Amino acid sequence: MHWTTLLAATATAAGVIAGSAHSQVFDDEALDDLLRTEPRFAVCVWSPHMPLSVDAVHESVRAAAALRVRVISVLDPRADARYAASIASSAGLPPESLRVAHAVRLLEADAFQHAPTVVAFANGHQAGTAIRGYMNAEAYVDVLTRRFEQEP
Repeated sequence: MHWTTLLAATATAAGVIAGSAHSQVFDDEALDDLLRTEPRFAVCVWSPHMPLSVDAVHESVRAAAALRVRVISVLDPRADARYAASIASSAGLPPESLRVAHAVRLLEADAFQHAPTVVAFANGHQAGTAIRGYMNAEAYVDVLTRRFEQEP
């Protein structure tokens, strides 16, 4: 996906959600803020159109808790925002998970090739390659631990 396609999709999704408390996007500025303040964290890109993607949000949160790091769940920019809001509500996802992924750096990390995708960050940099596909919490703990131990 080219970055202009990402920006157009994000504008559409954000416009659908506009007027609600969830009209925020997760952009490069938000990512940079985390890179400055969090020594280790992960971003989970999810889509309501992929049921295991929704489950992956819960599993990545469990893994992050076990690792004592933050996981930031963000919505795939190609997702239908109204449907996402409905799914997020019924699945018990936090309202923040409806922030539309708009960070070009996530695009460059290939975070939009599949949903779910988890991208680890450590010491101000991306830590390893994107983690595509559903995993249970224990598997996320294992993979994220290895990513966090890698030098950027």
